[in-house]
Amino acid sequence: MRRRQKVIRRRRLFVGCEGESEQGYVALLQRFADERGNAVQVDGKVITHAGDPLAKIKRAIAIAAHNEKGPKPAYSASFIMLDTDLMGQNPRRDAEIPALVARHNFIPLK
Repeated sequence: MRRRQKVIRRRRLFVGCEGESEQGYVALLQRFADERGNAVQVDGKVITHAGDPLAKIKRAIAIAAHNEKGPKPAYSASFIMLDTDLMGQNPRRDAEIPALVARHNFIPLK
């Protein structure tokens, strides 16, 4: 009688990426994790190519929420990877970012 191979459930991580270069970096991290046998699935999603930082973060939150629907397990953690080149152009909108990120348990990557 053969033993069933135990299926290891991977922890899902969401990374909202500003563009393709950040998404490529996330794919590289996934390959490193796979090579080391880490049980994680890193979902790097391009969130948008235009807009201010607040709009990009709102889009990342919407994409993460949409990707959590269905039979897959919820994300263990959510990250946002943005360039800081547009920060400071609209201080009023920028001031909303920390509370929004905290409310949705996103971890900013710099």
